[in-house]
Amino acid sequence: MDILINNAGKESKYTLPETWNEVPLDTYMKTQEALHETKEEEQTEQIVNLVNCLTGIPKDTVRKLQLKQIKELHNEIANLVKTKPEEELKFIVNIKGIDYGFIPDLSEISIGEFADIEHHIKDNPNYNLHKLLSVLYRPVTDSEGDKYSIEPYEPSDERAELFKENMKVEDFNGASVFFSDLGRQLLIHTAQSLVAQKQKKKQLQEVS
Repeated sequence: MDILINNAGKESKYTLPETWNEVPLDTYMKTQEALHETKEEEQTEQIVNLVNCLTGIPKDTVRKLQLKQIKELHNEIANLVKTKPEEELKFIVNIKGIDYGFIPDLSEISIGEFADIEHHIKDNPNYNLHKLLSVLYRPVTDSEGDKYSIEPYEPSDERAELFKENMKVEDFNGASVFFSDLGRQLLIHTAQSLVAQKQKKKQLQEVS
C-alpha cells in the first residue's frame, strides 16, 4: 500500500506492507522491538513506533499527522497483523542468487552450532533472528533431488547481516516456528539439568 505524506509542502511516498510475508527481516525485528519495549499504557507512542517501523515514515513526521490519518494507518496495520505468515519450513532459501540450506540433520549438529543456537534463543530470539538464521542456514555446496549438503559451520556476521537486509518473513517464519519449539525444549532441558544437579549435590552431602 502506497502512502503519500505532505510535509511542509513537500510530498513523500512511503509503502506499508499488506501481508506479513512482504515484511523484511530487519523491519520485522524493529516491529517486535516496538511491540515489546513500549509499555501497554503508552499506546499512542506504540502506534508512532509501529508506523515508523513498517513504513519508514520518520517519527517526527508521524507525530505531525492528523488523527484521521493515524487512524487510517492504524487500521491498515491491524489488517496486516491479521494476515497469517508462511509457517512451512523452507529448507532452501535463495538470497541474491545463492541458495542457503537449513541444517539437513539436526541430530548431527556440532557442539559449536548447538551452543550458538542455544545462546541466540536464550538471549532473545526476537532481536537475534538474523544471527540465529545464520547458524541454521548456510550456503548449499551440493544437491541432488531433495538431498543437499551445506558448508561446515563457522560463525558469520556477514551472513547474519545479509539475511537481516534481504530475508522476508515468508523466508524465515517456518524456521522461527521451529526454533521457538526448540527454544522451549532447550529451556526444559536446562531446568531438568539444574534439578538433576541439585539432587546429586544433595545426595553427596547426605553421604558425606
